[in-house]
Amino acid sequence: MSTTNKLIIISKLFLFSENNELIVKNLSLIDSLNDQGISVGILSKSNTLVELKNKIPSNYKKKILFINRGKQNEQKIINNKDQGLICALVGVVEADALFAFHCKIPLFNPEFIVNRIVVSDKVKNYGLPFWSFTDVVKCLIAFENYKNYYFGLVVGSNYSVHSLINANTIHKPEDEVRIKEIFQTNLKGSQGTRDQKILLLLLFMLMAEVTTNSIYKEINYWGTFPSSKRNNLNTSAAFIKESVRVILRGGPRGGHELLLRHTDMPSKRSSGRNRMNYKCDKDFDTLVINPKVAHLIKGKSVCIVDDYITKGYSAEAAKHLLLEAGARKVVVLSIGKFGQEYYSTQYRLLGDITQPNYQYKYLSEILNQKYSSKGESFYTDNDSDILSYGDLIF
Repeated sequence: MSTTNKLIIISKLFLFSENNELIVKNLSLIDSLNDQGISVGILSKSNTLVELKNKIPSNYKKKILFINRGKQNEQKIINNKDQGLICALVGVVEADALFAFHCKIPLFNPEFIVNRIVVSDKVKNYGLPFWSFTDVVKCLIAFENYKNYYFGLVVGSNYSVHSLINANTIHKPEDEVRIKEIFQTNLKGSQGTRDQKILLLLLFMLMAEVTTNSIYKEINYWGTFPSSKRNNLNTSAAFIKESVRVILRGGPRGGHELLLRHTDMPSKRSSGRNRMNYKCDKDFDTLVINPKVAHLIKGKSVCIVDDYITKGYSAEAAKHLLLEAGARKVVVLSIGKFGQEYYSTQYRLLGDITQPNYQYKYLSEILNQKYSSKGESFYTDNDSDILSYGDLIF
C-alpha cells in the first residue's frame, strides 16, 4: 500500500469539501509530505472513492493512495505493519477514529490546525494533539530511529524489566547530555511546563519497542507507576501509558490505574534512610492495588510504564504487588535507566493489598549489574542512537 515505509493516512476532508469538491490549494500538503519521504493515503467511504479519484489532477494520482474504511484494508494495514510499515492516521469523523482503533495505529487529532472542519468528539477524546504535519512526520521518524532498548532483565517466566534509553550523563558528550536532559525535563515536568511535542517523540520511541518486541503482544492491561505525590495523576508517564493503551486497545478502560498511591511517599533523599536500606518498603507503605480493578488482574499479563528506573526498587514493588494480585506475568517498561545496577528482591506480602497497612517482609535480593552474567543485557550503542533524535528536537 505504500512506496515508502512511512504512511500518513488523512481524512478526505483535508483535500475535499463535505460535498467532495477538491480544494486545490491543499494539494501542497501532499507535495510537502512526499518530499519528506512520506506516502499519503486518503481515507473515505468506499462509495465516494471513485468520485474523489476522478477529481484529482493526473500528476497527483500516483502520489495518493485511496483507502476505504473496509475490513479488508484494516487487515492490509495490520499485515503491512508486521512487514515494517510505520503508519499513523489524522482523523476527523468518528469513522476515522474507529478505523485507527481497528488497525491499532496512532490517531492524531487535528483540532489545533483546522478551522473549517468540525472534528468529532471521539477524535478529540482519543487522538494525539499536534500543531503541524511536521509534528506527525517527526513522530514517524522517532519510531524509525529506535533500534533497541538500553537495559533488559528477565527474571524467571513471570517478570521482566526494560528501559529504553541510557539516562546517565556523566562523562558523556555535550550533544548527548543535552538530549537526555530535555527528555528528563519533560518526563519529570508538570502538565503546565512540559513540551507535548517532546512527549510525542518519547511515545513513538516506546511504541516502536512495544510493537516490535514480542513480549508485549500478550499484554492485557497497562498501568503507570504512580508519582510519589498521591494527587499528581497527570504525569508524563501516565500520558504515554494511556496513549499506548488506546492505540493497542488494551485495558483497563475507563481511566482506571492498576496501582494507587494512597499516601504521599517521603522523598527518597530526605527520608533519613538510604534507598539501599529501605528498598521497597516506602512504596509498600504508600501503594495499593486499585480495588476497582483488582479482580481483573488474575491470570493476566500486565505492563507498568514508568519514567525512570535507578536501583529498581520501585519496579520491584510493582512486581510483588501485581504478582500477589494474581498476574500471570509482569513487565515494567521505563523510558530511562540511571546507573548500571538493578536489585531483584524477594518479599512476602500478607493481608489485603487493595487496602493500606498490609504487611510485608523482606527476604533477600540479588544484584544484577552491567558486567555480571545473571541474564541482564545492556545495548551499548544506545547512546549513539539517542543522537539521532537531536534533529527532531532542535
